[in-house]
Amino acid sequence: MTEADSTLVRRAREGDAAAFEGLVRRYIRPAHAVALSVVREQADAEDVCQDAFVT
Repeated sequence: MTEADSTLVRRAREGDAAAFEGLVRRYIRPAHAVALSVVREQADAEDVCQDAFVT
């Protein structure tokens, strides 16, 4: 995790929606690729990403 990522995480934890969106935009593609390689179904991979980013 870069220093910029650490800052975004801190801000997101403090309730900054723009910081959270920045993290999602940065990591959604790699997270989706990993999820898809594991579950092998598009809809399931999307659900995994949703759960990972929202919970």
